[in-house]
Amino acid sequence: EQTQPQQTQPQQTTQPSNSGNSGSGKYELKVGDSYNYDNMSEKMIGFKYSDFGLSASSKEKITKVEVDISASSKIGTWQGAFGSSTTVAADEYWTMTDQMEQVFSGNSGTIVWQVPAKTADIIQYGYDGEIKVGFWWIDNANFTIDAVRLYTDGSGSGANVTQAPATTTTTTTTTTTQPQQQETTEAAKNDISVTLKGDANLDNKVTVADAVLVARVCAEDGSAKITDQGKVNGDVDGKDGLTVDDVTMILMRVADLVKW
Repeated sequence: EQTQPQQTQPQQTTQPSNSGNSGSGKYELKVGDSYNYDNMSEKMIGFKYSDFGLSASSKEKITKVEVDISASSKIGTWQGAFGSSTTVAADEYWTMTDQMEQVFSGNSGTIVWQVPAKTADIIQYGYDGEIKVGFWWIDNANFTIDAVRLYTDGSGSGANVTQAPATTTTTTTTTTTQPQQQETTEAAKNDISVTLKGDANLDNKVTVADAVLVARVCAEDGSAKITDQGKVNGDVDGKDGLTVDDVTMILMRVADLVKW
């Protein structure tokens, strides 16, 4: 029996309701849970595949994930990633990706993950497997996750229940999250060595706060303050400059999914 690494499940205010399989490879959870970004100790919100009606015996492969979010005022900019339990022991039974799109119009919108075929092949539904969405940064700190939908190829044995009503969202703006790469200065490249890998805020430890700082720098948040030393420490993915990949790697280190 495969053992999944321990993942912290955020506190939910309500129990998600399963709207089940539409018969064409669509599974939906009506969630309705509200969150405050500043109070989230873990910046990832997880949902068990079993809550969607998927089990270890399910043969369908997920092709797309949609997360509906709303707020009492304009959402603004979101930055994050998706993660999933996997069947691959070499990767600590976990994978993460920043391949996603956000479609927001004012106070509501949808975050979309088009799941790569290679990732779909290794997703683990059983053993308390989870799909998670990460919130590295969001302009509106108070938001609600209204629903999560999984689309599959429909080839397996999904739950045979009544189709959930289709959700239609009118949008006016489509943006793809492609943070600008932040180059280190020449001094940082040539003269500054790493003091603690991942410690972007220079507090002598590696925490979620370091990932948040790097994410804000990548999003060109003018209020994000980082030193040249912090840029060098935060550049953990082996590529030149700070990118969203560094954010993902730091969070995986905090979750003890990678070592360095």
